Amino acid sequence: MINFKQMYMKRIMAILSFFLIACSNNVLEANKKNEHELHDATPANGKAALQLNNGARWKTDDATRNNVAAMMKVINDNSADAANKMAGSQLAAQLQLRIDTLVAQCKMKGPEHEALHVWLEGVLHTLKELREADDEYQNSYAALRTRVESFYTYFE
Repeated sequence: MINFKQMYMKRIMAILSFFLIACSNNVLEANKKNEHELHDATPANGKAALQLNNGARWKTDDATRNNVAAMMKVINDNSADAANKMAGSQLAAQLQLRIDTLVAQCKMKGPEHEALHVWLEGVLHTLKELREADDEYQNSYAALRTRVESFYTYFE
């Protein structure tokens, strides 16, 4: 019998790997005077914390903004079924398609791109938790919604 959790996890890992490899090819040769790096505050999990760009939101391109808006639409369209785990499987699949599109259309470079990586890693982690949620599905849905909405706090 096919183990769908393993299949989704493999897909998430493949997408994340693709995204990280594609992004490493787009590393900007930084001029320290013009570079706005992510601050080196690191949470307990050892990963970079998402922060503003010296107090301002990070710039993004149209494709990124459009794809995040499409992700929010999927979440909003499924809000009535937030307590229904079966609907959650459909939500996760739809959201994964939107993430795949975001990754495929990624053209950003430099520190803004690195900040987007940090945000997307959080979204993928929260999506994984949603897929694995049993008794806490509604809480996982709320956490995913909050995580995706955080884009608008950190990015223009």
